[in-house]
Amino acid sequence: MSVIVPVYNVERYLKQCLDSILNQSYTDLEIILVDDGSTDQSGDICDEYAKKDSRIKVIHKLNGGLISARLAGLFSASSPYVTFVDSDDWISSSMYECLMDKMIQYDVDMVTSGCIRYQDELHQLRYFDKEIECGLYEKKDIETQIIPIMLWNSKLDGWALDPSLCMKIFKTDLLLKQYRRIEKENFYYGEDTAIIYPYILEINSMYCTRETFYYHRQKERGSVPGYLTEDGFFNKMLVLYHALYESFKKSECREILIKQLDFFYIRSVQYHSQKYQMTYGKKRTYLFPFQMVPAKSKIILYGAGDIGIQYFMQIKQLGYCNVVSWMDKKITRIKGYTVESPDQIGNKSFDYIVIAILNKQIKEEIKKKLVERGIEEEKIITCVPEGYFSY
Repeated sequence: MSVIVPVYNVERYLKQCLDSILNQSYTDLEIILVDDGSTDQSGDICDEYAKKDSRIKVIHKLNGGLISARLAGLFSASSPYVTFVDSDDWISSSMYECLMDKMIQYDVDMVTSGCIRYQDELHQLRYFDKEIECGLYEKKDIETQIIPIMLWNSKLDGWALDPSLCMKIFKTDLLLKQYRRIEKENFYYGEDTAIIYPYILEINSMYCTRETFYYHRQKERGSVPGYLTEDGFFNKMLVLYHALYESFKKSECREILIKQLDFFYIRSVQYHSQKYQMTYGKKRTYLFPFQMVPAKSKIILYGAGDIGIQYFMQIKQLGYCNVVSWMDKKITRIKGYTVESPDQIGNKSFDYIVIAILNKQIKEEIKKKLVERGIEEEKIITCVPEGYFSY
């Protein structure tokens, strides 16, 4: 089996990582260390270990990011089976023996396992995919039991199958196909997510375990992941969204997959909003009803008060749907945008009208008038705005 370790400026943790791989009870390994332009001693440590063990191959390259480093490793891999280890993590000595046993015994395209989320000796959390039963899944089982919940499971309010590639073993040729699909994309995060779920759509079998071998180093316990609070979040997240959307729309399961993708995106946006909690005073924030409006829809936004403004800015930042008109009876311009009279509705082509008003009675009156004008009731979104306080 080929083990690919992308390496970039991790001199503090690298030896622990490499020692854990070399100490595996399963010894038939090809260990590929990809030094992705490190500026510390990481590259020298890789060369030092290669001199000690003939199973280690070192690739030194200019910095190109995680996808570039993993691709370099995949192109160099000679085994039909492959996995990854992040260079600041480490693994239990029995990991590859246990997982390769399942891979060979059942002749599957992927084996999964859990991990230990590690901050220090006192703070370790064992994690596995709780909603996915252990055992063998053939193609039909994958389609009926894995795909409907893998990216978004309402019970968990998150994914049912962890996207991390490091906790799994793959068929090298099948995985390389997925990496070639995205190699020209400028991902800033979400590379594993962009690979694993399209990979599952292509495979014929997989074996799931709940055993935990992989130690994933957590830098801050209990915090929102840093990538969810970075500047430029929306543009970066859209790259991931579009990559998954392009893959999902070709699947026979596209309807359920795109719905999961939308929920995944919505929740990521909600996490991102937490970065502002200590920036502004106490303020009611309202979320656009993403769950009721399909992505890319043409909408009329009715209402230019506080809720309407928040909806409009969220849509613009995300590029989630197309606002063909923003309407209000009293306001004609706000934040540099033109607000039209509701009398113009008859001249517009749209999929939905989203009423951005909190008062239930006023909303119902507006809805009644719209229906009287011949607009289908199914096209009118009048849900109670979902709000929360940020601090």
